Amino acid sequence: MNFIKRAWLNVIRKRGRTLLLILITSAILLFVLSGLMIQSAAEKAVQNAKESAGTTVTLSANRENAFRQMRKQKQGRTELNLASVNLKKAKKIASSKYVKSYNVLSSTTATAKSFKAIKTTTGSSGSSPQGGPMNGNSNSSSKTSLSLSGVTATSVTSAFTDGDNKIVSGRGITTSDQGTNHVVIEKELAKENNISVGDQIKIKSNSKTVTLKVVGIYRASSSSTSTSQMQQSDPSNTLYLASNYVSELKGSSNQADSVVYTMKNPAKAAAFIKQEKTLINTSKFSLTTNDALYQTMLTPLNNIKSFAQKIVWLVGLAGTIILTLIVILMVRERRYESGILLALGERKGKIVLQFFS
Repeated sequence: MNFIKRAWLNVIRKRGRTLLLILITSAILLFVLSGLMIQSAAEKAVQNAKESAGTTVTLSANRENAFRQMRKQKQGRTELNLASVNLKKAKKIASSKYVKSYNVLSSTTATAKSFKAIKTTTGSSGSSPQGGPMNGNSNSSSKTSLSLSGVTATSVTSAFTDGDNKIVSGRGITTSDQGTNHVVIEKELAKENNISVGDQIKIKSNSKTVTLKVVGIYRASSSSTSTSQMQQSDPSNTLYLASNYVSELKGSSNQADSVVYTMKNPAKAAAFIKQEKTLINTSKFSLTTNDALYQTMLTPLNNIKSFAQKIVWLVGLAGTIILTLIVILMVRERRYESGILLALGERKGKIVLQFFS
């Protein structure tokens, strides 16, 4: 008789044992499948984290080395000389296979000419902490200068990607605005001066009076506008312009303060830094990574992935042991049958295959 037919007859005649085996095997496979699904979901989440975390690498002046050079100078001099980033070299670095996008940053200060900047006053005058008059000198300070922030595009600037700033009217600065006098101003500054999208404003920077065209209005977060410190301009006084336009106002065309590169894969940031260090003068410039968000997201996901792997291995091992014990009991129970089959001339291999079947 065919060994497969003998196996089938055994299965259908001992229905209780067959049902028990089906239930045990199904439970084992269900737990293994659940572990594999959790593991697969964790791997997918890790991949999504890599794509959405937005790890950046910043090319900027090497401040540590600049401070060392300053200390070597004559005593009493506190001038810190920071090197500017050459845009040609920055664009060459941006052509790396690891780079998703880049943002050229340049900043300077200015004063308002055709409108009034937000004036921030700090300190106290004429009253004590208890509310009474102060006996002594009062201390107060105010700042009304404008902060010009030059960017390649506001959409890839950290203040906008993090949600601290949001465009509420018009549009932000884009790559097509490079070389133009387009500007994006803060909502409160626009409200105080009755400025709308399409209006023109005048500012003075480095002895140059220039006219800017307002193409957008953004809203700064309430937390940033309420934390002004002494000797700092109010956040509402920050204007966003094209980076090369700000560089021209500073008199340093084709130069920038820093360049921020966004990585395609956060895990490749270290490889990118190692590769590009050969293209820069490390005594003047440095490449620093900012992957805190990526690392924060990665840790719990890796923990879930590891836990799922342990579930799969544990259930698989336990299932193997349980099924092995059941098969051993079945073999011991059918020793008489095996002896008869061997006496009839059946080969041992077919008897083993019958049990497996």
